[in-house]
Amino acid sequence: MAFNDFYRQLRLMDGRSDEPSLLTIDSQSVKTAKMSNLSKGFDGGKKVKGRKRHLAVDGAGNIVGVVVTSANTHDVKGGKKLIRKLKKKHEVSAVQKVVADKGYRGEKLSKYVKKFLGGEVEIGENHTNPNTNSCLLKPMCPLS
Repeated sequence: MAFNDFYRQLRLMDGRSDEPSLLTIDSQSVKTAKMSNLSKGFDGGKKVKGRKRHLAVDGAGNIVGVVVTSANTHDVKGGKKLIRKLKKKHEVSAVQKVVADKGYRGEKLSKYVKKFLGGEVEIGENHTNPNTNSCLLKPMCPLS
């Protein structure tokens, strides 16, 4: 069974439509092994030399897509690559909104999402305490 078929069945079993209307995207920079031949870069904001994974999840937290780039890839550029992959590999015509953090702000990603998905981008707020890295809004953080 293909991933897309499994994903759609999972959504239907959860009582949802087979296509997401909301996506959340974010990135994470990770260190790579010194012996790695993969292209890597330096994420100056996070002080990490390695790779960056850009992830899209639906409203239930199910992974919809992943793109891996060098760590120095800007979030907007990685986000556009992720949206392009989603459009090519999945049926995501029902997406109305993409929620992202401040790293994705600006017109470039908004116009791209509008063009390829027909949705809008909403820049979310940081809901974590910078001192403890714990969630400030407990109802919004089921894992706390």
